[in-house]
Amino acid sequence: IITYPPIRYPCYAGIDFPSQDELLTFRYAKNETSSKKIGNKIAKIIGADEVFYNDTENLALGIGLEENELCFSCSTGNYSTLGIKPNFKTKYQIKDQIPIN
Repeated sequence: IITYPPIRYPCYAGIDFPSQDELLTFRYAKNETSSKKIGNKIAKIIGADEVFYNDTENLALGIGLEENELCFSCSTGNYSTLGIKPNFKTKYQIKDQIPIN
């Protein structure tokens, strides 16, 4: 059971997801909207019996906050709450930009 909605996009608010390529949900279920179907696809890929994702409404309810008080940018791809418009890069593009000493 995963207590957060499916993560499809990098996080720019403190959690290090450098590229979309590293996120299973983006790679294998990016066009899927049903959390149940996403969970089924990811479970098959990782060899689990089942994977269950939470949704934004139930997550907010579970922690006692309103949905609009939480950031779901890494699930929705909407970074407007952070005030940025990211330029997504692959992990290979990121590696090419890091100087090697």
